[in-house]
Amino acid sequence: MKKKVIWKKWWFWLLIILGIGGVGNLLGLGGTSPSTAGKQTSAPNSARQAKTQGSSTSSH
Repeated sequence: MKKKVIWKKWWFWLLIILGIGGVGNLLGLGGTSPSTAGKQTSAPNSARQAKTQGSSTSSH
């Protein structure tokens, strides 16, 4: 009886793809860079702070 080689099985390639994706995620490959993520979150915060400062000064 001849065994089927492992690389011809679908789950082998699924494990390879998931493994590569996991290593890439751990190394920080792909996704947004920290500088880009910081710029995205800082704009709404500064606009929110400006609204709060404007409303607190007008109430005096």
